[in-house]
Amino acid sequence: MFDGPWGALLVLFAAAVAVLTVSRRMASGRKREGSGRKQPKFDLDTARLESLPVSRIADAEAGSIHLEGVLESSTQSFGQGRPCVWLNRAGQSSDTAIAAELVILADDTGQVGLENLERARVIAPREPGTAGHDSVALYLGDRVQVLGQFRPERYDPSSEDERRVYGLLGSDAPMQIRVLTRAEAPSQTPGDAAASGDDDDHDPA
Repeated sequence: MFDGPWGALLVLFAAAVAVLTVSRRMASGRKREGSGRKQPKFDLDTARLESLPVSRIADAEAGSIHLEGVLESSTQSFGQGRPCVWLNRAGQSSDTAIAAELVILADDTGQVGLENLERARVIAPREPGTAGHDSVALYLGDRVQVLGQFRPERYDPSSEDERRVYGLLGSDAPMQIRVLTRAEAPSQTPGDAAASGDDDDHDPA
């Protein structure tokens, strides 16, 4: 049935279609897995990290870590009033989040950089938004818990007033960031009150 050159071409074409179909199904499956709210491995990893004692930034070692500190500065921010460094609609996966490229987390001993923030699972208060869509955000000044994988990279301060940067989180694996406390919002930023309301969480893609 597939004799001659045309037969060989038909066989190759059928094989190519089969490979493409399988690849698309695999990609679709990965996308659904990443966008879903049930991520058993990530849940187990973060539960294990949360059970670790809180580490001081200056004492941080490579690998799994549990940090607490304040979001102190960032490469960029969004919106009016209070500087927002991560934003998403409530209930959505991290596929729809926007975030600053780099955010600095600080405690009394030093600083670390948070990268790939848009991939993080964020647990923070819901805020009323426009057109009936609530939003969830991270702001500079938030005191947060960060669970993730730490990569040491030391940068000495450029002045005596600055604290040393000890490394990065988020470059090797997604993080979980939970708002612990939030200062009262400026009057021009509605819906951004202290972190005592209902929290929403957003899973990493």
